[in-house]
Amino acid sequence: MKSCIKLTTTLCTLLLCFFSVFSFGSEPGISNINRSPESVVNHFYYEYLTAWNYPDVKQSLEKSNSAIDNFTTRHLQKLRNEDESGADYFTKVQDICPYWVSEITTNLSSLKNNKAVVELILGHSANQPKYKINLVRNKDKWLIDSVSSVSSVSRSSGYCNDN
Repeated sequence: MKSCIKLTTTLCTLLLCFFSVFSFGSEPGISNINRSPESVVNHFYYEYLTAWNYPDVKQSLEKSNSAIDNFTTRHLQKLRNEDESGADYFTKVQDICPYWVSEITTNLSSLKNNKAVVELILGHSANQPKYKINLVRNKDKWLIDSVSSVSSVSRSSGYCNDN
């Protein structure tokens, strides 16, 4: 009985090690995220929108700035700083729906050399905002270089309540 338990424990340990290697990869951190344009857009918006939901304003600002620093080009950061629209630069709206964090859809539209275009949808209903995200490859990293709105939503549409 003891040998059967030891054998089962050993087998489970080996299986766990095997799955850990393939699940987590060999490279830590952001380097795995930057392998595809869709992954970069997905991770950026997840981190950015999650930061918006933090109750502590200072922590929210730190987290959103960290996402911007990690996933966007200096060119885009300059455009964002010069934007005077009054809306959030990355979502093109004034109010961000809390559930967008869990409803980020990306689709690679084009990929040529060191440039990519990713379509982004936040939310799931027909009146949710859609974006065209341009990325550039800088060394081994994909970085967001511009964000444009493909479809806009008005606050009167109740888009945050359509979940």
